[in-house]
Amino acid sequence: MKITVLAFASLAEAWGRKAAVMSFEKNPLTVADVLEAVCGDRSELARYRAILLLSRNGEFAKPDTPLQDGDEVAMFPPVSGGIN
Repeated sequence: MKITVLAFASLAEAWGRKAAVMSFEKNPLTVADVLEAVCGDRSELARYRAILLLSRNGEFAKPDTPLQDGDEVAMFPPVSGGIN
């Protein structure tokens, strides 16, 4: 199964890429499985695991959301800002 994975902002910087097509043998596959494959044991990414906003094919997703071949998973770190 091939899944396109997108990362944004500080997560993309920590991952070292903005996108990748990843192959998985597992079936069924969930968003959590993709998150584990991206973050794994890498400490610079592990801190994002619990705070990411996730989407599947442009729709908000939970970690237990099932995936199908060709799906796109996007991962967004929290965003903050405002006027000083």
